[in-house]
Amino acid sequence: MTTDKEKLQQTSARVTHGFQPINRLPAPFMMRDRNLFSPSLALLLILFIISGCSLNKPKYGTGVSRETQSVAQSADKLLAQAKQQSFPRNIELIIQAAGQLQAIDTDRAKTILDSIKYDELSPKLQASLALQQAYIADKKGHSQDVFSWLEQPVIMESNDTSILRSTHIMKAKAYNRFGEYTASLDEWIDALPMMSSGQKEQYSPILWNTLLHVPENRLQALSKIYTDNDISGWMELALIYQPGTRLTDQLNRLIQWKQQWSNHLANRYLPENLEALQKRSHKPIQKIAILLPTSGHLEKVGKSVQRGFLAAYYRDRRAYEDKPELLFLNSDGDTIENLLQQAYNSGAELIIGPLEKGKVEQLPQNGSPIPILALNYSDSNDSSIPIENLYQFGLSAEDEARIVAERAWLDGYKNALILSPDNNRGEKIQKVFRDTWQQQGGTVVLNKEYDTATQFSPLLGKLLNLPNSQQRAKKLSQLLNQSLGFEPRRRQDIDVIFVAASPKDARQIKPALAYQFAGNIPVYATSNTYSGKTNRTQDRDLEGIRIPVMPWFGMSSTEQQQLKNAIQATWPLSKGSYGTLYALGADTYILHTHLQQLISLPGSSVQGLTGALHISPNGRVSRKLRWYVFRYGKLASLPLSSTRY
Repeated sequence: MTTDKEKLQQTSARVTHGFQPINRLPAPFMMRDRNLFSPSLALLLILFIISGCSLNKPKYGTGVSRETQSVAQSADKLLAQAKQQSFPRNIELIIQAAGQLQAIDTDRAKTILDSIKYDELSPKLQASLALQQAYIADKKGHSQDVFSWLEQPVIMESNDTSILRSTHIMKAKAYNRFGEYTASLDEWIDALPMMSSGQKEQYSPILWNTLLHVPENRLQALSKIYTDNDISGWMELALIYQPGTRLTDQLNRLIQWKQQWSNHLANRYLPENLEALQKRSHKPIQKIAILLPTSGHLEKVGKSVQRGFLAAYYRDRRAYEDKPELLFLNSDGDTIENLLQQAYNSGAELIIGPLEKGKVEQLPQNGSPIPILALNYSDSNDSSIPIENLYQFGLSAEDEARIVAERAWLDGYKNALILSPDNNRGEKIQKVFRDTWQQQGGTVVLNKEYDTATQFSPLLGKLLNLPNSQQRAKKLSQLLNQSLGFEPRRRQDIDVIFVAASPKDARQIKPALAYQFAGNIPVYATSNTYSGKTNRTQDRDLEGIRIPVMPWFGMSSTEQQQLKNAIQATWPLSKGSYGTLYALGADTYILHTHLQQLISLPGSSVQGLTGALHISPNGRVSRKLRWYVFRYGKLASLPLSSTRY
């Protein structure tokens, strides 16, 4: 009987680095050595995989529509036919079957397509396979995979109209999801002349979303180049929605646009009752009541927001008599009922605040006679249901966790490890990331909390199964009675890591990952990982971490930079950890000046120091942030093809 030691000796000559499985056959269609893969063997393996797909197909029974059952039966019929055909006809049928399955079961469709070796196909089949893979990536929201498949030479060099149209549409959608709106618009412009009226109607919401975010100078330049009626109508409408224009002027121009483009598809995006909106827009807000804690334990927080608000107020170019009167009410130690009553009695037409979360959750759930712009988010009410005249704006780490999950998913990752501090804030952040990740279709492989006493290197080594790899190598060495060239092998089912960490903790986590042979796993974090100041010596330990950053810290317009400079010159405290609160205060003033516009013209936005701001249908102010990556100790813009780093 062969002993364990003899079995190991028989294979020891093949052991080099790591503890990799041996005698494992590569996937049938991914073999690279043509000499080892004869056409007859290829056909046998194709038939085997098709049979597996058929035998293991899901049961579409009770509760499934007849249409779904019909599609599944049609696809299974094609797969059965493929078993009777030789190459390449069988591949054509397999790809056709996967194309049908996309509508009802993208996972099964992808499994089928992944079994096909791309490099062995003719250019025609390569194009068909690449397009089907791109369709699935687009449906799943994996934008980086969309680009990878559509950048295949057979697609990029094609002159086929249907391929070109599909390529431009999918790229436009992928760029839009990444927030690369100018690139997205370029793709839409190429696609529109090739699209049917039904396709134009189908994709108009995404096209409109793209146009709303393209810079004004780019829209103006393009409107002079493209005179096609279809494109020109879209451009002119998007130019009207640009921020910086008074609502009264916008509404006048919208009425003119409607008269000129009465039959244009974009009419569906005009607000209802334009004339009624026009009448209301002539009355600017005369008085604002601002509820902030200017004493007590939140005094520094409240005063930072207040100062940021005043900085924006005094930089407002309007004449003094056109600016609203301000009434500041100290919210510390007072009830929300009393504060609201004071504001109402004062004749205020807008209330800003409160800042304290507890008071925000006590705001009237049945609405308010005048608009309230709260400076925090409530967790107590159903956030999907809007409350009349209630809007909520704040700097929520939970919102950033959602933004991070969405970006990592767009970049094509699927299996996440979450690291978060063992406290209430960490629990909330990791929960939002986890929920968003799973809703998108991702898997949370591990979710681990840490505390101030945590040693990150041993912790990460354990999470990544390094001790098990080391134990196996030790046993092998003992059985062979010889020293082996060995590199521990970490677990391979994690392709992305999210850390909700402070700068101090993140500077320990990233080097620990490298030490535990996981330095190549992409790491995403919230902006809390950035201290707010460039420190190239310390932040070298953050190399490669990807974070969303508000304009206060990153790239900003000239006007935004001037406002930031004015704040920091007046209040040095704003250069430190309180800086984001000054930015919040400044953006609150900017937001109030565009409040009617953002409410009346859905989809419109305004640029602020905390991000690009727009109001969701539920009354919550959302922020769009730019993405950065730590390179050589400082922040650099994260390129679109971030997965190639």
